[in-house]
Amino acid sequence: MTEKTSVKKMTKHALNEHEKFGNDQGCLAPSADDIDLFSYAEKLSEEMREKKVKFRLNYSGKDNFFLPSLNDCIEFIVGMSLRQALEVAAEQSGRPLPFSRSGWFAMFSKGVGYPTAKKFLNWMKPSYEAINSKGDALSKALLMKGAAELSSAGDWLSLVGGMRASEAYQQQEFAGEYSVQFDFIIQRCDAHIEMVKRITYLIENAEVDKKDSVAIMRLMRPYWEQFSLVPKAELLAYENGLVLHAAGKLLEEEPIASLMKSYCYLHLDFYLHLFASYEVGCIITYGTAPSELNNKKGLLCRAITRFSSNECGELPSISCFGEFLEEIRDVISKNYGKLSHRKMAKYIPMKCDPVNPSSESESERCYNTLKAWKKGKDIPSQDTLERFLDNLTQEIGPGHKPQLILMGNMALGIDKSLKSWCEQLTQSKELTDISPLIKAFLNVVGRYELYYKHHLELQFDRLAGVESSQSI
Repeated sequence: MTEKTSVKKMTKHALNEHEKFGNDQGCLAPSADDIDLFSYAEKLSEEMREKKVKFRLNYSGKDNFFLPSLNDCIEFIVGMSLRQALEVAAEQSGRPLPFSRSGWFAMFSKGVGYPTAKKFLNWMKPSYEAINSKGDALSKALLMKGAAELSSAGDWLSLVGGMRASEAYQQQEFAGEYSVQFDFIIQRCDAHIEMVKRITYLIENAEVDKKDSVAIMRLMRPYWEQFSLVPKAELLAYENGLVLHAAGKLLEEEPIASLMKSYCYLHLDFYLHLFASYEVGCIITYGTAPSELNNKKGLLCRAITRFSSNECGELPSISCFGEFLEEIRDVISKNYGKLSHRKMAKYIPMKCDPVNPSSESESERCYNTLKAWKKGKDIPSQDTLERFLDNLTQEIGPGHKPQLILMGNMALGIDKSLKSWCEQLTQSKELTDISPLIKAFLNVVGRYELYYKHHLELQFDRLAGVESSQSI
């Protein structure tokens, strides 16, 4: 939710999430004979040329709450689009893109023809060669499946397959850090593909109307019940909102508020799973004794729990990112000597304007910046966040910086989502009191610990299964 709209438009957006099925272009199914990924990609592009299908990245034809697009998720976490993220990666690799900026934009919008697609594939060839040399059978299968899948699942499977085949993933700690999250993503993608296939079949056989949001939601609900942690009561409340909308009765404040509350549960479920699975992977990988896992929450889990504990239905006085910084400060203070707020603030890199220099000392500017971050009145840029944590982690070891940056971005994503939620609710004429919906958002975010424990328990079951098979 980034666009400023009325609640009426917000509900329309929520309702439209269940009208994105059926009538997509066909695609190549991966063959068991496709071993070389570059050859497979060329084969796919040739078939697209024959069918006069344009080549584009970030296809999101069947995107919904159950599996948000990779682009939406990257924007939620790091505040940039998938196109921008790949552009940054290309610059960092020292290999500029082989076509114009307009061609790059078109690849993420209307699509490009075969000649441009061919240039892109040739530019990607070194990456394919690296994957062929380092990727295992699962990585290659995920990439092929991702290339053939014209839904949000395609992007996610391609991402997981590519990361598994990367040089970084060959390191045991990096692989362990992401393994739990990858398990979740693959499971959710498989469920999404099965769900879309079933619903599309029913639409194409005229057994259900693709514009019938109630029918679509009822077909989706078994998948939500099996693969999400959204309470059944909230799924039913959301479905009831669709029923009222279809009957033209979604007009009064109470049913609108009920729909928006259930919307929070569905909208945030994937993100809470994604964050918690990553944090559990980090906790298991970086040194917490198995006997302590049940009683020791992760750093992000502690921060989100404190952030969401506001009982007043008002915006918390400290942001989620602020609570995250407090947890970092607490860990450093306990293990490496007391770290005051002013000392912590000194690690913030400050820019100096030679034309209009500040009247404050650099120390005071740093301290005021930290206070603004904590209250959510300002947020650091990605570069500032990375440099700040780079400076700060000199205290606890540079190996922690990448994990802290990613979890810091997750906390910032929650802050930005709450801010956008409040801005849109404030503009509404349909609601006289938005405090219950602010509280609803915080309640949903506050369920993060349930997601954290869910993924932790899955790992306990997995480890128990490994030990059992080894003893046989």
